[in-house]
Amino acid sequence: MTVLQKQLMLVFMDCMDLEDVDGLWGPHSAACTEKLQNKLHIHPDGVWGAQTDDAVREHIYAGEDLSDSAEELEAVEPVTGDTELDRQLAER
Repeated sequence: MTVLQKQLMLVFMDCMDLEDVDGLWGPHSAACTEKLQNKLHIHPDGVWGAQTDDAVREHIYAGEDLSDSAEELEAVEPVTGDTELDRQLAER
């Protein structure tokens, strides 16, 4: 996997912002990798090696969503249909 591919995977997993993708591995990429490793529950050393690669593939193939947005969506209360817009539409 190239550096660019790893950075794009970090974006996909909500561990790096898209504007930080530059194709160069540095301290920021390593810090984002540590964040990913913590999410994957593996040793966070900031090095994208075989263990990180295997854990990422396992989670993707399992269909698990590690993004922060997925956690936020689970916390959102469902809409009950009792809104002003619903009432207006029901009157039509």
